[in-house]
Order: sequence, then structure tokens, then C-alpha cells
Amino acid sequence: MSEQITYRLRVVYAKTGRLAMLSHLELIRALERIVRRSNLPYAISCGFSPHMKISFGSALPVGVGGAKEEFDVFLLKRIDEAAAFEALSASAPGDIRIKAAFYVYKSLPAVSNAHEASVYEAVFDREINPNEFLIPETVYLEKKKETKERRVADYLIDPPSIEKNTVTFRLKNRQDGSLRPDAFVKACLDASRLDVEIRTITRIAYE
Repeated sequence: MSEQITYRLRVVYAKTGRLAMLSHLELIRALERIVRRSNLPYAISCGFSPHMKISFGSALPVGVGGAKEEFDVFLLKRIDEAAAFEALSASAPGDIRIKAAFYVYKSLPAVSNAHEASVYEAVFDREINPNEFLIPETVYLEKKKETKERRVADYLIDPPSIEKNTVTFRLKNRQDGSLRPDAFVKACLDASRLDVEIRTITRIAYE
């Protein structure tokens, strides 16, 4: 069987509000439903377990929103970009907002490996004094009954920017493990001994 001719459509979307509480697996299912409801001619993989040919950006922890998340879906026909955008937007629930849809070369890296860094924004219930916000040397992550250690210097690109009640920071996207943005923020608050409440943590951009 000859290989299907497909077109790689990259979709940019925002995941906010209550949908920030979705796990990555739940988000994948929600995005696949959006594509199905849009009636776009998506490609299906071959083999014993056929599935939609779609790939997703790097996972976000439960509770962390995304302002410019991405996924790629492969189409059997080249649909006008504006029409694809409208179809996806009409099929998405309110807390998943489709922001753009455009074609990219199939030779580009997978969307999960396309960016070297992520920019995050943490919003608190009151203003933060920059002199009181301390960065720990190490963050400990609990995963599957194991404790993993992450050196902050291996991930944090530059000192966080602090303006009123908002802290903006950049973390490297590494293939050998990641530093969860929520764990980083909580470790900073523990190190600083600040009695503040986290309102939201959002990935606002890729770099």
C-alpha cells in the first residue's frame, strides 16, 4: 500500500479555566473530539490499532493552563486554513479556544520537540516583593512513589521577572526530564517563606 499524501496542520489553542484541571490524557481526548466534530478529513494510521494521525505539544501538569498550546493533525486533503480554523473553533468547548491553524512542513520536528524553552506566568493573591522572592538550588518532585531531584540551574534560563502579583519565568524544555512549573513556584514560596496563594500558573509562550 502506498503512503498516504497528507498535509500537516498546526493548531494553536488556549486551555484555560476549569479545563486547566484536565490531565494530559484527558486533554488529548478532548482535542481529538474537537477534530472529529470539525469534520476535517484527518488521516488514520495503518496497523492493528488505527488511530487519528495527531501529535501534541509537551504535557502540562494538572492545574497549569496554556495560552498558546499546539498540536499537529495530518489531513488527507488541503483544506483552506481559514476554513479549518472556523471548523475547529465551532467544535471546541468554551475553555479550549482555537487561536490559529496553519500548515507546516512535514519535515519539521515533532511539535513536542519543536521548542527549546517555555515561558510561564504565576499570578498570586497579593503583590510580591522581588527582594523576598528566593530561588532554591534544588526542587524535589514526587512521582510514582519516587522522589526525583532537579537542579534549578539546569532548567531556569534567567532570573524571574516580578511585577506586582505576577512572576514570569523561563524554563528549558529538556528531553532527559523536565522541571514542573508548579513545583518550581511552590519551592520558591517555601524557600521565601511567603504566605501567599497561587491563583493561576500558565504557560504563556514557547521559545
